Amino acid sequence: MNADQHSRPNRYGPLDALWAAIRRRVPHIAGECVDNGIPNLHMPGVPRLFMRVSYNGGEPRRVVWEEQIAAFAWNSGPDAGVEIGPLDDVDRVAEAIGRALVTSI
Repeated sequence: MNADQHSRPNRYGPLDALWAAIRRRVPHIAGECVDNGIPNLHMPGVPRLFMRVSYNGGEPRRVVWEEQIAAFAWNSGPDAGVEIGPLDDVDRVAEAIGRALVTSI
């Protein structure tokens, strides 16, 4: 996390809460919040804001906050498009992400 991220709380909206839950509940999962700044015209389907997560050198996957359904969802990988869970159950969402990544290796 760079200094700019520290100075702007909730820069990534609900993804900030998810990242805190991942660090707390499944610290073996690597991840980072990403802000592309503008929609990525060279890679259709890559959202502006997302969390990149991986485990033990495995293929990184994207998690997004889907405003329309008020839930986190996979945006890449074998479960792309699948809802993971709501913000008010963020600890369970973090654990589900950890299980999915560990079992995919």
